Amino acid sequence: MTGPDSTSSTADEPKFRKYLAVLLAAVFTMAIGIGGFALWLAPPTGDLVRIGGWSERDYGWQGTKTGFAEEHYDNIRLADLLEGAPTADILVFGDSFSRQQTGGISWINTLHEQTGRSVSFVRIYNLTVVQRYLDSDAFKAAPPAAILVQSVERLIVERALAVHDSSLGCEPLNAPPTLAARTSPEQQLPRETYTRRARFDGFDELMSWGALALRKRLTGSSSSIPISLSRDDLFSSAASDQALIFREDITKHTRNAYPKRDPDAAAAKASCGLRQLFARSGTVPIRFMIAPDKRTIYQPWTTTPLPAKSLDVFAMARAALGDTYIDLYAPLSAAAATGQDIYFSNDSHWGPSGNTIAGTMAAAGLY
Repeated sequence: MTGPDSTSSTADEPKFRKYLAVLLAAVFTMAIGIGGFALWLAPPTGDLVRIGGWSERDYGWQGTKTGFAEEHYDNIRLADLLEGAPTADILVFGDSFSRQQTGGISWINTLHEQTGRSVSFVRIYNLTVVQRYLDSDAFKAAPPAAILVQSVERLIVERALAVHDSSLGCEPLNAPPTLAARTSPEQQLPRETYTRRARFDGFDELMSWGALALRKRLTGSSSSIPISLSRDDLFSSAASDQALIFREDITKHTRNAYPKRDPDAAAAKASCGLRQLFARSGTVPIRFMIAPDKRTIYQPWTTTPLPAKSLDVFAMARAALGDTYIDLYAPLSAAAATGQDIYFSNDSHWGPSGNTIAGTMAAAGLY
């Protein structure tokens, strides 16, 4: 025997199926839209494309690039280093500019090739890591033959302020010791060519990239921005009259970025912090180099209005460290004026040529 509730339930079934069909159709259409949007953007390879939801079709480099066939340095953790783990001849402390990129692009490989020395790399996010190592028993017991420290431009003042000790003096550094000259002839390491990837690593990446890029476009939450250029031969990308830069390449250099909005006072303390840090190395050759922000190198051809910088950190480092400082700004600027993809259009880091310049300057600066 059936009651009134059963009759009502039976009558509602067609409506439920209709609503379900509409819902499934909406989800399917949305999935097609997100997937299609991701395919139109192309798989993200540059960090500035990824954090901004931009199009690799517009900003991705084109053609082929050449990198090292394999890594020629060891990656080592700070914890292992402090516990006395053996290091190579040259110990490099560096941020994302020092890590190896896709295709074997790395200035550290060039450093190894040109010096013939073994190299160990420690990834850092601040200079206190270097300070801890130079103060450690591990460094005193078995120091490397030389140390190289690299920092990106936009963070150097902040990082140097973190190692400044107001209770210590700030004497100029002595003439830096040098590394013994190479005795064996330089041998070119194997290279390989590669192209920018054209396919997604599966359906999950396709959908997640489409959804992320769409959200960034709709909310305006991009951490990278495009700038217009007066030349269209600086990059190999399709939109070669434009380039992407970090938003922090702007905000980190305004007066408001410095303590008490006083760039000069910050520079004085930061300079002192750098001297105090590098004085800890004693007789071990130590060098410091700043990776210029992409905005800095391409400023001469930038037509997008950008606020002026409040501080010349390269002059600050040069005055503080003397011959301990390795200048990358001048050679990279000169190369950008005549070369292509010294930095990648879709990325904040150097391309193959930029990495070669950095490695060459680092090697020369040790001798």
